[in-house]
Amino acid sequence: MLAVGVSPSIETYNFLLGGLSGAGLMTKAEELFGEMKNRGFVPNASTYDILVSGHGKIGNKKEAIRLYCEMVRTGFVPRTSTYNVLISDFAKVGKMSQARELMNEMQTEGPLLTLQLTTY
Repeated sequence: MLAVGVSPSIETYNFLLGGLSGAGLMTKAEELFGEMKNRGFVPNASTYDILVSGHGKIGNKKEAIRLYCEMVRTGFVPRTSTYNVLISDFAKVGKMSQARELMNEMQTEGPLLTLQLTTY
């Protein structure tokens, strides 16, 4: 893209990050995320949602939580899908108090509770 003189946008980076994340290529996604930040782009809510979900889906819980905390600290409200991944991860390893804490947070500060989430 840069080789042909086309400048990327945050939407371009999010699209590429989404593709890498969806394919489970989180190492490549993190490399692209680093490049994005080095080029002066500031992550937005979609960027964080993509990365949190991607790391959660491949079982990289620590990185998913770290990014979630960074997301909230920078003022973004996670989407239902982000909460779903994190709550599911906590429930799968028996950390029900953390799962409930996130569910309560989602109900008070985040998006509406969905039927999909209540099945965990």
